[in-house]
Amino acid sequence: MIKEVETKEIGVLTQTLKREKGIRHILILVIFAMLFVMITTSSDVHIELKTFASPLEADGNYKISKDKASADYLKKTAKEIYQLSLVFSPLTVEDNYSALLLEMAPENYSVAKSFKLRQVEKVNKNNLSSVFYPNEYQINEGKQSVVIIGTLKTFSGDRPIIDEVRSYRIDFAVRNYRIHLLNFIDVTGSREPFDIAFE
Repeated sequence: MIKEVETKEIGVLTQTLKREKGIRHILILVIFAMLFVMITTSSDVHIELKTFASPLEADGNYKISKDKASADYLKKTAKEIYQLSLVFSPLTVEDNYSALLLEMAPENYSVAKSFKLRQVEKVNKNNLSSVFYPNEYQINEGKQSVVIIGTLKTFSGDRPIIDEVRSYRIDFAVRNYRIHLLNFIDVTGSREPFDIAFE
């Protein structure tokens, strides 16, 4: 008698589990179908895929579209560029300038590579190190450029050789949602730093 009851209970339990498993499969299929319909028919989803929000601060305005970056995105990227360009030592200059080359626009790559080789040789030969303390950012979103004003300190060994306020303009180009470095220009002393042509 006991065995018959146990057998019936096991049978009922097995049938219940099968039904629940079948329901779960159906729900999963329904969810996938809904997602597919949303992705293929919703223009809102299509637009969202064209705009990148930086994961560093999801609530900020770090956005880049097909051919333009927001002011906050330009500033963030300019910080990364000046840290690679102006903060270095003989131990880090090779890696810094190699990283910069990866960000260069294709049309300026060969010029930037030649500059990198000269700069690395100069830094190692003279035991140079440099640090830059920014205190002002000027952003021209229309031109996709950023001017950074700050104090540059450069040393040869332990001997300071530069300690002065400098201004640098960093030009960017956005193509197919990717930001490229175009130019890095010393614009110290210029009243119109965004209008100086790159030579």
